[in-house]
Amino acid sequence: MDGGQPVHLLASTRRRVVARLLDMGVAYIATMATVGSAMAVALLSPDFEFAQMAWVVLTAMVLTFVASTLLRVARLVWWGCTVGQRIAGIRVVQEHNGLRPTWRQAFNRWVVHNRMIMIPLLNDVVRHRRDQRLGQCIHDRQAGTVVVMAQAPPPAARTATQG
Repeated sequence: MDGGQPVHLLASTRRRVVARLLDMGVAYIATMATVGSAMAVALLSPDFEFAQMAWVVLTAMVLTFVASTLLRVARLVWWGCTVGQRIAGIRVVQEHNGLRPTWRQAFNRWVVHNRMIMIPLLNDVVRHRRDQRLGQCIHDRQAGTVVVMAQAPPPAARTATQG
């Protein structure tokens, strides 16, 4: 703690890229699982007609949206990181107080990130590297969040606070 505030180390570009690639893989698996399950239910139904395919596709799209929202938004609010960020050892915190993002911040991050037209991974790296102060991408700046290392405090600090 530094003056009552937690000390955070900013996440490196390498860890952010690894986390993003892992999250893309998780999103791909979740999408395939939701679309595949919707298709399987429809095709295995004895009274299925191909005219109903529009409803199957719509259901798959809704399930994909829900899965994506849970993976990218709810995990940030509940645990402070996505699956990829957890594996990469980083997390997202509020810029002004270091706490986990609120629902609004997590949702804003997700919306702004999905709105980017350029290749998101490349665009994120460029924006992150240009921001000398906090290494924020567009979606971090818009939501008021920062990506930091998710490390436990050093052993000396842990023993001092425990006993």
